[in-house]
Amino acid sequence: AMASPPAAVTAFKREAATAQSLSSPRVIEVIDYDQDAELHFIVSEFLQGESLHALLKRLDGKPLQLARAMRMIRDLAEALRYAHGKGVIHADFKPGNAFVCEDGRLKLLDFGVARTFGVASSGRPSGAGDGNLQGMTPAYASAEVLDGRRPEPRDDIFSLSVVAYRLLSGRHPFNGRTAAEAKAEGLRPARIKRLRPAAWRALRRGLALARRDRIPTIHAFIEDFTAEGLGAN
Repeated sequence: AMASPPAAVTAFKREAATAQSLSSPRVIEVIDYDQDAELHFIVSEFLQGESLHALLKRLDGKPLQLARAMRMIRDLAEALRYAHGKGVIHADFKPGNAFVCEDGRLKLLDFGVARTFGVASSGRPSGAGDGNLQGMTPAYASAEVLDGRRPEPRDDIFSLSVVAYRLLSGRHPFNGRTAAEAKAEGLRPARIKRLRPAAWRALRRGLALARRDRIPTIHAFIEDFTAEGLGAN
């Protein structure tokens, strides 16, 4: 809930409308948007479990068990595939915006800075006209988004790949550096040896610091990441 200036209220309404336009078991269900005097609020489904951020914090730098990590990455990628198919870019994909339910399901949360693209129909909620995202999280954002460019689906793929790398290795792929810093310093993510070759190639392409080198679609990421199954070498 919030009590804020008109611009913030408009953004809040846009977030609610964007989330309501997405109906998927992998996306949190937003039931309603309303206000009480100056207090504006979103009503969403009640989730039991913990955020992915809380899970990573509990792991304390240790990798998640491989089969579980692979399933979680696949589920998160499928949530993005659904959103992208509806013409919505999340634009702030990070562990705090993913929720691990008690039954093992994952839910994608918080479309506060989401943008539309391509197939978006007229009347669908859209973000601001430029690419400046006040809500994006530097540790997970692509170099292009950090540079103020309008987000594209490949920027969500970069953010997903950073999260995936953390789940699989326990570490940030660029030692906590932002994508812009990693690009300036010529950093490359270390190979995760327990991943099968196809999965590692997909993850490495997802982590490409230049958008033109990044895997082009979330569909291609899923296909390549799971090409050899979800198990270990």
